[in-house]
Amino acid sequence: MSVDTTGCDAALSTIKELQSQGITFAFGRVRDEVRERMQIGGIEAVVGPANFYERVTDGVRAWQGQERLDAGSPGRC
Repeated sequence: MSVDTTGCDAALSTIKELQSQGITFAFGRVRDEVRERMQIGGIEAVVGPANFYERVTDGVRAWQGQERLDAGSPGRC
């Protein structure tokens, strides 16, 4: 198995830039081979393993739950 380091580097750069702007990344339905490449390339470490979901609906529900928590936080419009 080979890892496309250029692709990983570009994805990591984009993810880090957007995270610095407060954007959270999550992935759903990532095949095992792809997830392994993301682990090797460092993407999973940056995104966080908790932000990988077996089903897209699981990720959406997690986001909706976080939005509800954030909405109740002081200082949020």
